[in-house]
Amino acid sequence: LIGTFPKAYESQIMSIRNSLIDWADSPDKETCGAYTLILKRSDPPNSTLGKKSIETRWLKGYGSERRQLQGIDSLYQELEKRAYNPFIFASGDHNLKEQISAHYRSKTLIGIRGADLFNMFWMPSNSTVIMQASSGLINKAAQPILARCCGHQFYEIPHHGEKSPRLNFETIKSILNGTRNTKTPNHC
Repeated sequence: LIGTFPKAYESQIMSIRNSLIDWADSPDKETCGAYTLILKRSDPPNSTLGKKSIETRWLKGYGSERRQLQGIDSLYQELEKRAYNPFIFASGDHNLKEQISAHYRSKTLIGIRGADLFNMFWMPSNSTVIMQASSGLINKAAQPILARCCGHQFYEIPHHGEKSPRLNFETIKSILNGTRNTKTPNHC
């Protein structure tokens, strides 16, 4: 519905957004340095209380058991060598305050298609969002629409039939360097 959400509410939404960022006590990105946030899907929790306990706290099909990015560690190493200031973050392992803070301090977000990418809402305007597509999803992705509404540059990498595709550093590098046009048309 975000594409059809009345513009009249935009200022109220942004006011709430800014209040939540203040609440999360996010440091100013100039102070701590903006970083490249790589989203790692969370593993299902372990519990000594048994399967029933996990089911009450975990959405079936969420996280790494459904799909995940392969090659996160090697991407991290390549980005670190080139001073992109990478940070691997598993959103499902953190509370809302920590998620807001981590995303607010990032300038680039890399992740597989899924709910974790909606945290781009907390990023500063004109950030870069790179979404790795995944096979098996039949609904239209809402992430490009949200990116457009937030004023972000959005790029989608095709999945080539893979449910859990491997990140390719050369593809990511070409997007970050502005030499590859894999932008998805944004409609908002």
